[in-house]
Amino acid sequence: MVRRTDRARELFFNQGRMPGEDIASHVARSWARSRGAGVWTMASTPLDGAALDQRREAARLLLASAQPELDALAEHAIGQGCVVIVTDAAGLILDEVGSPDFLPKAERAALLPGVEWSEQRCGTNAIGTVLVERRPLAILGGEHFLSGHGTLGCAAAPIFGGRGEIVGVLDISGDAIRIDGHTLGLVRMASQQIEHRMMLAQATGDLLRFHLKPAVLGSPREGLLTIVDGRVAAANRIALTLLGRSIEDVLDQPADDCLGRAWGRGGGEDFGLVLPGGQPVVARRLREGARLVLPTIAARPAKPPR
Repeated sequence: MVRRTDRARELFFNQGRMPGEDIASHVARSWARSRGAGVWTMASTPLDGAALDQRREAARLLLASAQPELDALAEHAIGQGCVVIVTDAAGLILDEVGSPDFLPKAERAALLPGVEWSEQRCGTNAIGTVLVERRPLAILGGEHFLSGHGTLGCAAAPIFGGRGEIVGVLDISGDAIRIDGHTLGLVRMASQQIEHRMMLAQATGDLLRFHLKPAVLGSPREGLLTIVDGRVAAANRIALTLLGRSIEDVLDQPADDCLGRAWGRGGGEDFGLVLPGGQPVVARRLREGARLVLPTIAARPAKPPR
């Protein structure tokens, strides 16, 4: 892989040619965007403490929802010599936990709270590229646009809100040799759990939980829809998969059109529901929503800019 990446960099950076099959298509697209944006040096510096506190306050629900995953992934990160990162929708790092051994390297690479890792500021990187591509991705070593990031490996997944918007990114970063498919699977699964927790915390009106398997109801693998005044107000990605529809197809549409009229029966007990496409599922309707009370998250002290 290293040889192919080196060959791709030679073609793109020295010869001005697209690298073709030597590099993943999402990396090639990101390199082209980064070159178009004129990102030849890292253009992101840390926010001061007060400004970072404001960004954390604006993302309070995200941070509270992500805290259990940060805690759970911290043990893995420490064992692998990595750090776990949560960013906001702009790619600004809000929180970071992990290996004391890697933290000095993270600091030298500006993987710090208060630093924005969008493509526009840092070129190709897992956080910024995930924000554009809207799917989980890993960026390893020389796949980064800036050569100074060539020893880093990062796996990241977007965190979606119930209306299809990206609200943040969950990332595991370390030395490139430490990041693999298992790491990407961890952040993908953890981002799904964060989304589930956020949607429960925000639920108003009716909350419909549904899945093919009854045992999945109540878990992060269930489909979730919130319905206000008879219209779909929010949906998680699993619900969209089960419905076979995009977020644009269901938002603000009559729930009867998306689910059939039978969705409205039940008051907490499980019941069978046949979706308009003919797919039978098990559903549970909570009439008043299911607001989840999340703990207050104390802000971590910001490091002063250097």
